[in-house]
Amino acid sequence: AKDREGRFTLVNQAVAEAYGTTVESLLGKSDADFNSNAEEVAHFRRDDLEVMDTLQEKLVPLEPITDASGKLRWLQTIKRPILGLDGKATLVLGVATDVTQRKLAEDSLNRRSEEILRHQRALHELTLTSSPDGDTALRRIAEVAAVTLQVARVSLWLHEEDRSGIVCQCLHQNGVTTNGEGLKLRARDYPRYFSALEGQRTIAARDASTDPRTREFAADYLAPRGISSLLDVCIRLHGLPAGVVRHEQVGPAREWSLEEQHFAASIADLAALALGNSTRQQLEDQLRQSHKMEAIGALAGGVAHDFNNLLTAILGYCDLLFLKFLPDDPRRANVEEIRKAGERASTLTRQLLAFSRKQVLDPKVLDLNAVVSGMDGMLRRMIGEDVDLRTIKGEALWRVKADPSQLEMVLMNLVANGRDAMPGGGKLTIETMNVEVDEAYIRRRPYAVQGRYVLLAVSDSGSGMDPETVSHIFEPFFTTKEKGKGTGLGLSTVYGTVKQSKGHIQVYSERGIGTTFKVYIPAAQGELAQRASKKDSSSHARGSETLLIIEDERQVRELAREVLAGHGYKVLEASTGGEAIGICKAHPDPIQMVVTDVVMPGLSGRETYEQLVRLRPGLKVLYMSGYTQGAIVHRGVLEPGTAFVQKPFSVPNLLERVRSVLDDSRG
Repeated sequence: AKDREGRFTLVNQAVAEAYGTTVESLLGKSDADFNSNAEEVAHFRRDDLEVMDTLQEKLVPLEPITDASGKLRWLQTIKRPILGLDGKATLVLGVATDVTQRKLAEDSLNRRSEEILRHQRALHELTLTSSPDGDTALRRIAEVAAVTLQVARVSLWLHEEDRSGIVCQCLHQNGVTTNGEGLKLRARDYPRYFSALEGQRTIAARDASTDPRTREFAADYLAPRGISSLLDVCIRLHGLPAGVVRHEQVGPAREWSLEEQHFAASIADLAALALGNSTRQQLEDQLRQSHKMEAIGALAGGVAHDFNNLLTAILGYCDLLFLKFLPDDPRRANVEEIRKAGERASTLTRQLLAFSRKQVLDPKVLDLNAVVSGMDGMLRRMIGEDVDLRTIKGEALWRVKADPSQLEMVLMNLVANGRDAMPGGGKLTIETMNVEVDEAYIRRRPYAVQGRYVLLAVSDSGSGMDPETVSHIFEPFFTTKEKGKGTGLGLSTVYGTVKQSKGHIQVYSERGIGTTFKVYIPAAQGELAQRASKKDSSSHARGSETLLIIEDERQVRELAREVLAGHGYKVLEASTGGEAIGICKAHPDPIQMVVTDVVMPGLSGRETYEQLVRLRPGLKVLYMSGYTQGAIVHRGVLEPGTAFVQKPFSVPNLLERVRSVLDDSRG
């Protein structure tokens, strides 16, 4: 109880303990003598006076009080007036209940509700945001997860094809999303972590440096980045582990709440959905393009068939008119013009039949080098003197079974196309070589069939084409030439002829660099001994040297790394020349060789190697490109004799070239 001056006249032990003193010490004193929070003291005083002045009982549902230790506690208080003989209140009696635990529980529940609502909004935002491709979707997922959980870093990692480790695909930190810095974690280096991922979907480590699941990479991954806590969730695709979403706390360690773990699991589900959609979209695009070409082919074949019947009648009646007119009859000239127009139309129908794969072929087993040699003079006359033509013939070329006249037509059309792409002159290269199409090649090109092929490549140094033009390049009547300069059927004819010969054709083109057409013609049977010999030699192309792969195309880089690492090499990776230079400066151990793409954004492969070899004298190099070696050398990009492997490379081809360069004492 308190009097009108706020002095305690009656207290119990609980009040004394709250203020950190004794009952005797409180008597005759006020709240202000023990509570340093002036606002609380003033609030108590106002309530006490209100009850005594109004003579009304008052319930205070919740009021804070600071105890002697400075800790905030919460009370529920009932205050009643105590009347004197004159009917006036001279004292106020307060009965308080400590509801601190209830208040804390309610606050926690409210925070959890707000947290869940924030998580739901973030997930809703992600599900409503459509991304044009899988990489963009993953970047967006990483960004939203980092902002929602308020962590310094969020990264998404995907399993390598052989499941030997995970590679970082994107990393969001400091408000910026990058391509992952080339980070990777190998299962052989961190077995406990990978075992935990297999058995537990979520790894919530408060102290990641001591947690038995994550402490394996404390020294080489966590410590250099200042990471204290980890929340990792496995991405599952079709029921199998496909990767990891990693949330990294930098600075003071933190506990991961159950709500945060549930949110992270939902983020991993969205990442799996994005990966699945990306794969499905690629297959759908390929299927759609295939169906489009088939439909155009069926239409072109039908039109050509019916039109040929009409042309047969037109040309036939022209011949009959010629028989009726004397040689000096002026009407013969008119009939001659009709016949010439009909013959030109007949040529167009033959091209349409070639595209629709309905032409009549007369296949023979032949040497492609002989076909190229036989056409050399005619091709040089056709392209003119301002085009520098170079022919590079492969040695011990396998024979092919094809129609020789159709092969000549294919070569002539490709050379004519290259000439037209260089109106001011340039360099044109024709190459032949043996190639083997393996499983890695057809994994990205489902239209191809695994086996042995003879490659005919025609490369020009023209202006090149953008991806949109390339996607239409084989369609009938599609042309980039001026009106009247072409029918748009030359490449369509090439496409149909190659397909009818059970081969396939590829285009590799970039603006400002040029174009390479690669025609793959199946090798004829009867060359198995050569194939076996080559396979045996490649099986020994192993090594233990350290290689640095520089390739801006992720899938090509991953394939090269998988092949070389699987054959004993230690592999470092970079997506740009600048990144490779940084790796070379930071890597403490020797690097024996660089395997680099020729054409890359920023520094080219040659420019990158010239800087790297200054950092590490004696460093060897193997160049790779979608353009053929002859085309690259012919354009002056590389010196003749430079070690080179052409993309798409087969596994034996890459291993042999790497081993050959490493074993060459000349470098």
